[in-house]
Amino acid sequence: MAGCGKLAQALPFRGIVFGHVILAVTNEELRRIGPHERVHVAQYERWGPLFFPAYGLSSLWQLLRGRSPYWDNHFEVQARERCNAGVNAAPSATAPRSPASAPGSGC
Repeated sequence: MAGCGKLAQALPFRGIVFGHVILAVTNEELRRIGPHERVHVAQYERWGPLFFPAYGLSSLWQLLRGRSPYWDNHFEVQARERCNAGVNAAPSATAPRSPASAPGSGC
């Protein structure tokens, strides 16, 4: 992260997906978070353009329930589960919050 500029360091995320495009703040971050972000690409392929509002609505639903709009978002839970299981595993209903699924782990 030392090679990131001030703008990149200020972002609340290290990478983001827009359809089939994965953007990250550095090449190192892209390699680290790539498996997690590729799950989001698969989600986009399944949901199509509805992925974007569905993601937002999932965050809003979690926020209204007093939960974390990021950690408890259905799409993030699924991405962490699939990433930790090697991407091809079927998702389960819940994902534990563990160091393996922490923001620095890539999943």
